Amino acid sequence: MQRISILPTGKKKSLGVHSRTVEFLNSPPFLEICKKTIPQFNNRIEAETKAVAVALSGGVDSLVLAFFMLAWSKARGIFTYFVHVDHQLREESSEQALTLQKQMNQLSLECDILKWNHPPLKTGIQAQARKARYELLTQYCLERDVKYLFLGHHLDDQIETVLMRLFRGSGLTGLKGISVFQPMRQLALVRPFLKIEKRILEEISAGIPLEPIVDPSNEKTDYTRVRLRKGLSNMVTSDEKKHFLTSLEKIKRVEKIAEHYKFLAFEDCVNLNSLGFAQLSIVKLKKHADEVQLRLISELLMIISGNADPIRMESLQRVHEFLLGDICSQQTLHGCIIELDANGEAWFYRECAKINKVVEFKTSSMIWDNRFKITKVEKIDNEDVFISPIKYLDLKRNNKLNIDFSGLPDKCIYTLPVIYTKSGIVSVPHLKFNPQLFTIAYLGTANMKV
Repeated sequence: MQRISILPTGKKKSLGVHSRTVEFLNSPPFLEICKKTIPQFNNRIEAETKAVAVALSGGVDSLVLAFFMLAWSKARGIFTYFVHVDHQLREESSEQALTLQKQMNQLSLECDILKWNHPPLKTGIQAQARKARYELLTQYCLERDVKYLFLGHHLDDQIETVLMRLFRGSGLTGLKGISVFQPMRQLALVRPFLKIEKRILEEISAGIPLEPIVDPSNEKTDYTRVRLRKGLSNMVTSDEKKHFLTSLEKIKRVEKIAEHYKFLAFEDCVNLNSLGFAQLSIVKLKKHADEVQLRLISELLMIISGNADPIRMESLQRVHEFLLGDICSQQTLHGCIIELDANGEAWFYRECAKINKVVEFKTSSMIWDNRFKITKVEKIDNEDVFISPIKYLDLKRNNKLNIDFSGLPDKCIYTLPVIYTKSGIVSVPHLKFNPQLFTIAYLGTANMKV
C-alpha cells in the first residue's frame, strides 16, 4: 500500500496523536498485514458501497482493526461507522465504553455506543450476549443502509471456535470454522484478520495511540473458550496453526459439495411460504442422503425461526428420527413447531411463544423477529409505533377490522406482525389491512426460492 496521511478534521487535535497515527499506519508490520488480508475480501465489497461498519470491542484486536479500516476505507473512498456494544454485564463497562469513545474522538473519529438493556443474567451469559450483540449491530447497520460489518476475529479465535464445536459434537458445517466473508441475511460479516495470529496483532498494537479495554471475563475459566485459550497458548506453534488452516481448507471443500446437494434437495422437497412457514415432503426427503437430510432440516429450522445459531447435532438427529417415523404428532426445536400430518407432509411454523410480545418501532426500517424487514412508507402522526404478533392482540377472535385471514392455519396467523399505536391498529401488511403504510419482506427467502 502507498503511504497514508490522515489529517484531523473539526477541532484541532494533539499533533502527537496525529503523528503517532500516521507513523503506525505506515509502519512495515501494519502494511504487511494490509498486504496479506485485503485481497481476501476487497473484491467482494460492491463498487457502489458508500459506507461500512466496524464493531469495536475495545480490545487489542479491534483497535488494530479500527486503524486497518481507517486505511482501507480511505483508499476505497468509503465512509466507516465505528460502533461499540456495551453489554452492561460489568460495573465498569459503561465507563470503559465512554473512554473508548473519547479516544476515538481524539483521532477525529466518531464511535457510537449501543447499550444492551437486560435483566440480571445467571446462565448462558456469553451466548445471550453474543445473540444480543449481533441483533443490535444488525439493526444499527440496517438503519444506516450498511451491508458490510467488519469484525476483529483472528486465527486463534478460529482455532478455539472449531475445537469448541468439535467437543460439542458439531458436524461438518461447524468444523469448517468461521469465514472471512460470511453473508448473513441483510448483512455480510467481514473478518480480515481470520488468518492472522493474535500474537502478531499484539506485537504491532504497541504503536497504536489508544489504550485497549481490559475485560476480566476473558480470564474466567468458567467459560470453555477461556480454558481452551489458556491450554493452547503454550502448546501450539505457529507452524501448527498454519497446518490447522490447511485442514480447514480441506473441510471447506467437502462442505461446499454437501451444501450444493442440500440446495438441490431443498428445491426438491420444500415449499417455503413468504408468510413464514414451510411444507416438507417426507417421501421426497427420504430419497436424499442422510447428511443432506440433516442439513436440509437444519436450514429449514434456521429459516423459519430466524435464528442463525447452529443446532446441536443430538437435537437435530432427534427431529430427523421423528420426521422419518411416520407418526402424526408435533415437536418443537430451535424456536419452531414441527408438525407431521397423515399425508407424509411436515409443516414448520415459527413458535409464537418465542417471539417478543411487544417491540417498539423507533426507526424508518427495522427487522422484526429476525424474519421480516418492515419499512414505513407513510409517517404516523406523532404517535409511538409498536409491533406484536397477531396472537397477543387477539385479532383472530375479535375481528372487528374484517381482516381476511384467507383460511391460513392459526399456527401461521398468530406469528405474523401487527403494527399499532395507542390509538389502535395501524396496519397488518400481510393480511392486506392498510398495506400501503408499510412494506414487509420475508428474509427467509433471501437464499432460498419461495
